Amino acid sequence: MDKALLEYEMKKRKVSIKDICSNIGISRSAFYRKCNGQSEFTRSEIEKIVNYLHLDNPLNIFFN
Repeated sequence: MDKALLEYEMKKRKVSIKDICSNIGISRSAFYRKCNGQSEFTRSEIEKIVNYLHLDNPLNIFFN
């Protein structure tokens, strides 16, 4: 998980953490845990983020 790259893509699209959390249906604390590597995003959460942000290449963000 590349937290910095995800944050970059969010800022580029003017999407807040609140927006992402609402869209994928998780709390802010769960989002932070997942971004910091304490737990992992599920496949459906990754798909929702990719679709919401219209990411062309999500592999660099979610898979190192």
